[in-house]
Amino acid sequence: SSLAHIQGPAWGGFPEHSGGGPRPSSCQGIRSLAVHLNKEREEHQAKVFLFNGVTRGVGACSIMINAAYAMKSLVPQVLVIDCDLKNNHFVQLLQFPEKKSGLAEFLTGLVNLKDCLHCDRKSGLDIIACGKPLNSTRATSRNLQAMLHEMKDKYDVIFLHSDPILTSDLTEYLSGQTDVTLLISQGDK
Repeated sequence: SSLAHIQGPAWGGFPEHSGGGPRPSSCQGIRSLAVHLNKEREEHQAKVFLFNGVTRGVGACSIMINAAYAMKSLVPQVLVIDCDLKNNHFVQLLQFPEKKSGLAEFLTGLVNLKDCLHCDRKSGLDIIACGKPLNSTRATSRNLQAMLHEMKDKYDVIFLHSDPILTSDLTEYLSGQTDVTLLISQGDK
């Protein structure tokens, strides 16, 4: 089997994967990760999973997106949120329209939550992109905490992607708000 089976066909392939496509062992690894995360959900009521890397470029975003596609085969409601407010790699990887409102606009009070929530009909994933890069201190942790609380009631699992752990206060904050934090060191290997 190939990862194309669990990739979101609405966005096409992921340019991050080397050699024109992932190896079958990568597919099995992603599926295994989704099964383990689902076990955490079932046994410990874990719903919110934070994916981040020790540095940029280790594949945390790609792993999170592919794990979300795999998780979608296990649970009906999956939300993916890009919390990397300094970089729009997530948007580029998904070939998602950059002009759509996202998390940054919600956190600064420019839009309400439903304006930044987008559903991909083909994959069934709900997505909140990062929005415009945020250089403001207007974003409040209270808005983020309230949003996560509201989304926990609606979704079976929520996958977050954020800046590398040592480069962002937001990532540190998020790690305290999530049930499981996955720290990726070499996702491209």
